[in-house]
Amino acid sequence: MFRQNSLEAIFERDLDQLPLPDADRWVPTEKRDLVPVAAVAAFAIFLMVGLVTVAGMRASSVLASPPVRPTSSGGRLIGPLPNEYRNTEFGYNLTVPAWLRVSDVPPANAAAKGLLRSVRFTGRNPEQERAFLASAGAASRAGEIPSWDLVIDVWQRDGLSAEQWASQRDGCASSCTLGSTVIHGTTAVTTEWTEPSGATVHAFYFERGPNILVLRYAIGAEGERPQDVTATLLDQVVRSIGLV
Repeated sequence: MFRQNSLEAIFERDLDQLPLPDADRWVPTEKRDLVPVAAVAAFAIFLMVGLVTVAGMRASSVLASPPVRPTSSGGRLIGPLPNEYRNTEFGYNLTVPAWLRVSDVPPANAAAKGLLRSVRFTGRNPEQERAFLASAGAASRAGEIPSWDLVIDVWQRDGLSAEQWASQRDGCASSCTLGSTVIHGTTAVTTEWTEPSGATVHAFYFERGPNILVLRYAIGAEGERPQDVTATLLDQVVRSIGLV
């Protein structure tokens, strides 16, 4: 008796009395089921392709995009998000401001024996870079790091320690003082020297198995300094390095 008068029984009775359309109009068939499944699969593939494309654009943004400068809003300087530069081949990464880019100009020492990779970051756009490298002042210092740029080289170490490399193979071979610093738990040999042009080069050397990783930046004349590039900024980029 309780079952017949319960809310559950009443709902069941009312539902049973509802008219239904013909079964072929509302019962899903095998063919119809495939349509939404295929649509969902296609949409998933579309999303995956989109994500891979966006990731690729992000990874190459340091290489391809023009410098993005900080802007001022309400009297406050607002900087764009930095780029993460990763080199998986030689196991290092850097946090690089958006107004620095990787130069596509081949390095002057590209054919040097033992050089495995050379990357140069610059705050100049391609037109400014070409004009600077073609100027009389820059032409007279072939082989030097362009002032206010950051260069990262990977060399075969040939059994030399970081100290030996700095004093025998690099600009410190003439006269300079070696030092050291610890960056994220890894010790680097440091030094600096003055080029004939008057630019001061700051160098960092990391022993990496059979190779040596060398980071150098040059501080030149104020008139050559690209917008928003400072000695402090370049040093911060070096000290952002992560080694894996």
